[in-house]
Amino acid sequence: MNKWYIIGIIYIVVASIACILIYNSLKPKTLGQIYKDGYELFDYNIGIIEDNMNDITITTEEEKWVRLKDLNLDDEKLKATYNLIVDDIKTCYLMSTDLENKIFDNPKILSFRDKTNYTYDDIKKLNQNKNCLENFDKYNSLNISENPELENRIRAQIKIIINNQSKKADLKEFKDALYYELNIINKIASLSNWLKVEYDTYRE
Repeated sequence: MNKWYIIGIIYIVVASIACILIYNSLKPKTLGQIYKDGYELFDYNIGIIEDNMNDITITTEEEKWVRLKDLNLDDEKLKATYNLIVDDIKTCYLMSTDLENKIFDNPKILSFRDKTNYTYDDIKKLNQNKNCLENFDKYNSLNISENPELENRIRAQIKIIINNQSKKADLKEFKDALYYELNIINKIASLSNWLKVEYDTYRE
């Protein structure tokens, strides 16, 4: 085979690779690439929630995480409290992951992952999102258990894990919105870990 032909082929291959590299270097990065660490932490916490909740709850064809699987527990108030926590965890989870807007149509940080930019209006709408951690304020006064000592322990543990700040931050940049949402989902992941430990105590 003619050596000039081979050299020509090599030049074409090298030029093609160079063009691809130049194209990729000029191609705008997505927000998921720019904030890779934040999104990876988000995925990690979502995975924790899903693993825990799939393990301890019943899911039907119509609904995810309907209630806890059977518990060896006579305290009906406590059982109802645990199932209420399941609902609140599911609400926070869906407010972050329901990208098809089947239940919650709020703007979601995950929906920006493949976008290359955002607008002031996007940040404004993210600012208007409800902080789902507010749902856990009710446990400060809820009749949690028939056992007062157990009730106080669970109330204190929920408060420590959630530690909700009543005043919502005024988000200015996309990074602020991402890490604000990440803080919420991290707390929900921690709460799901705690709920699994509680559930395993009474698992049949």
